[in-house]
This record gives sequence, C-alpha cells and structure tokens, in this order.
Amino acid sequence: MHHNPYSPPVSDVENVTDVPSRPVSVWLFLAIMLLSTTSLTIGLARSLWLVATHVFHITNYTIFAMAIGLRVLVIVLSVTVMIGVVRAKNWGRWIGIALLCAFALWSFFRTDTTHYASAAESAGGFVGQFVLVPLLLGWWIYSFGFSAKARGYFSVADSVF
Repeated sequence: MHHNPYSPPVSDVENVTDVPSRPVSVWLFLAIMLLSTTSLTIGLARSLWLVATHVFHITNYTIFAMAIGLRVLVIVLSVTVMIGVVRAKNWGRWIGIALLCAFALWSFFRTDTTHYASAAESAGGFVGQFVLVPLLLGWWIYSFGFSAKARGYFSVADSVF
C-alpha cells in the first residue's frame, strides 16, 4: 500500500464549523447605523465649531452641555451597537432588533404633515405609512434577528469572533 505524498495530513479536529456569512439585513443595518452615526458626529463637530468660533452665542451653558453630552452618549452607544453587530454578539442582535422596532413604531405613529394635491395622493400616503412601511420594516426585523441565516450568524460569536 503506497502513501500519496500529495494528500493532506489527517487532522485531529473533527468539528470544523464554517463561519456563516453576514446576512444582507445586517449589512443594511450597519450601513444605516454608520450613516446616522456619521451625521450625528458631523452635527456635533459643527455645533462645537460654531460655538468655538463665536458664530453661535450660548445663553444657557447647562442646556448646551447637556445637549453635547447627550449627542456624545448617542454616538458612543451607536458605535458600541455597530461593534456588537459586526462581532455577531447576541446583545448586538437584540439591541439592533430594539432599534429597528423603535424605528418601525416611530414611522407608524408619526404625524404626517405632507400636503397632498388630491385624495388619491392622500390615500397613497396612508397606504405607504400604515401598510407598506410597517410590512417592510417587519420583514427587515425578522430577517435581521429571527431568520435562520441571522440566527446562524449571531450564534457563532463566542466561538469565532
């Protein structure tokens, strides 16, 4: 019996798991989070720049400091959530689901201030706000946190990332 010199060596590891790919819903969530966090950061920097260059005069320093602190807190939390989702942590998944649910509730219950030219346009706006957008966001929430691909992606965080 001859040994093939080109065959790979026998491995002791029997349970080799493939790292699941990141679902599209997670990529979309990360893209939106990155855009919104970048916008918040630019807004914070612009506010600080306007105050530093004396273009905008502060009348109440306490409210200004609280506003800046709140913006910094939101930016830090956003970056933390993005890191948790990128590293496929289970807490990142649940915070992402909570953020998507909050966005869905806001889009459903927001006040529509659009002026429509006709009743048909008004009906289209109603269908969009109360039917189409909630269905799309519900599908996004499901595919982000509860689909088989998402559960597979978020289940390997402790062993791989």
